[in-house]
Amino acid sequence: MVDGSWWRGHRWCEGTSPSPGDHLEDAGVLLAEIHRAGEKSARALDDQAREARTWGALAELPGLPGPLSDQLCSAAPELAQLGAATAASAHLVTEHADSHSDLDPKNTLFASGRLLAVDRDAAGPRSIAQEAVCLALDWAEDVDGFRRVLTAYADSSGTALPTEAWAFGGWVAALTGWLTCNVEKRSGTGLGLHEASETCARLLSVHRALDEHVLALSDL
Repeated sequence: MVDGSWWRGHRWCEGTSPSPGDHLEDAGVLLAEIHRAGEKSARALDDQAREARTWGALAELPGLPGPLSDQLCSAAPELAQLGAATAASAHLVTEHADSHSDLDPKNTLFASGRLLAVDRDAAGPRSIAQEAVCLALDWAEDVDGFRRVLTAYADSSGTALPTEAWAFGGWVAALTGWLTCNVEKRSGTGLGLHEASETCARLLSVHRALDEHVLALSDL
């Protein structure tokens, strides 16, 4: 508290930003440390999958460039299937922890031989299982890397992760929101078009390998 106002202090650390595929075990251990420190609570999930016609309507927004419109239109059935497959059953209660909530590589720093979390603007309660899966999908480049992240997380936290597709629902919802944001608000820019196209491709990639990813959870 300074002069009646809250201020947030930061400690300067000299380091480098990791790339996806690097420091996989470090990422799993870091999230385990954050979850151990965060206050726990039991909360219901409220996943809401989008239907194919909703995705189709997004693809038909006026002014949307043809290549992106065609990509979204073609992807709509699979995107809807992915959402339905990963949506939690109504009122599923799962353990949450106060956490970082956006621990992808760009929000970390490797400094002095360890991985640090930065940029906590999205911090709040998160489903422990869903955030662990989000972390692994954001850091890994293949199923083996996905398994490595979660093995390190499980070994460090002692948490048993469910071998169920709903654990992927948080990641699917986050990327669905990011895709929609870029289509609706940034499709007039090169960066927005790139982000929308890449995000759509990432969602499709996970959909096509979803069974393999879920099976990897049973190896932990």
